[in-house]
Order: sequence, then C-alpha cells, then structure tokens
Amino acid sequence: MGDEKKFVPENWDKEVAAVEDVLYKHQEFKVATQEQYDMASDLIKQANTTINIVEAKRKKYTVPLDEMKKAIMDKKNAIVKPLEAFIDTLKAQMTSFYRAEQLRIVEEQKRIDAEALAQAQAEHKSEVVVPVLEVAKTQRTGFSTSTMKKIWKFEVEDITKVPAGYLLPNEVAIRSAIKDGARSIPGLKIYEDVAPNIR
Repeated sequence: MGDEKKFVPENWDKEVAAVEDVLYKHQEFKVATQEQYDMASDLIKQANTTINIVEAKRKKYTVPLDEMKKAIMDKKNAIVKPLEAFIDTLKAQMTSFYRAEQLRIVEEQKRIDAEALAQAQAEHKSEVVVPVLEVAKTQRTGFSTSTMKKIWKFEVEDITKVPAGYLLPNEVAIRSAIKDGARSIPGLKIYEDVAPNIR
C-alpha cells in the first residue's frame, strides 16, 4: 500500500491558462453588434478547440481504462448474471410455495374449525379451544434465514385511466417523430428554434 504511486496526468497548464484567460477577459462580454456577434463566433471556436484538445488528452488515459472496465464487467457479468437468474427462479418458486402453503393452511383451518365445532355440539359444550394454524414468515436453516416480506407492486391494466401526473412523455420517440417530419402531436407545441453552429 505504501509503495503505490499517485497518478499524475500530463501537464495541462497551457489549457487551464487559456481557459482562465478567455473567461477573465470576456466575463462581461455581450453580443449587441455584428462585430461582437463575429467575435462570439471566434470565441466559441477557440473554446471548442481547447475542449477538443482536453478531450483528446483525457481519452488517452480513460479509453484504456474504459476498455479494461468493460472487460472486467464482462467477466463479472458472465459469473453474476446466471447466478442472479438462478436466484430469481428460486425466489419465484419459494413465493409460489409460500402462497400454496397459505391456501393449504386456510383450508386446513376450516377443516379443524368444523371438526371442533362438530365435537363441541356433540358434547354439548358452549366453548371450544381451536388451534390456529399459520405459515411461518421466517424460516431458518443451519446456513440461511429467509423471510417473506410484503411489497406493493403494480401492473398497468388500462393506460387511458392512469392520471396524467403518473405518465411521462417519451421524449426519444417525440424527437424521432419530429425529425421524421411530424409537426402536430396532440398535447405538444412543436416549433422551430435556432442555435449557433460554429465550425
């Protein structure tokens, strides 16, 4: 641990100085004339050039790291994904078994109640003690403990009845439709705007 060297990337002082210079000199810059408009275009080009230089330097370090991370994640997923699927299958079977046991216990309880009532009537008793059955929510083995917990879930039955506050527009599909020529979508205002494109 003590032998580890701290990673220091190559010197980026030139880019840092360029950024500080541009931002300091032009922090109050306003576009109100054609000359200022042209200057804004030049400043954006200069800023984009610096961004591209910094991105290239970053990628020199991060692309190999990203490739290494992807290789590690692929290895991890090759091991973990089948285990997660196995766990999901077993949990589904455990849940089905638990529900079946609950139904079995309900039926068994009805049978015990009926027998106890019949015995009480036969013996002319006004009170009878009946054992109450239940499925244990927590099960312990020598290795693990499993607990059935209640969770709330939902399924969409009729999307037209879901209140608007619970719905989100599909922005990807909307942008794709507009790109393909759609100019009218109910509930949306579609309009053309402008933005500078500096090369």
